[in-house]
Amino acid sequence: HLVKGKCGGQYGFISSHATNHFAIALFLIVLLENEIKGFTISILLWAGIISYSRIYLGVHYPGDVLGGVIVGSLIGWCMAIVTSKLLNKP
Repeated sequence: HLVKGKCGGQYGFISSHATNHFAIALFLIVLLENEIKGFTISILLWAGIISYSRIYLGVHYPGDVLGGVIVGSLIGWCMAIVTSKLLNKP
């Protein structure tokens, strides 16, 4: 069952939803790792559910989503490192 009628398309790789949500998740995890109890699991679950919804709705293949997760995680982690250096946060 596909919502849009087809999976993938001319600009299907990578999933922007997965990229954006995992970038936000990793960015916040790195900066707030010890601030909120259970935050890491909660935000990764949130990003994972949104990413899985792309497969469930039939708008992306699993590889598209996995690519988005990897790229988003790298972007979020790198930006968190840069931000922590700028804020002089250990």
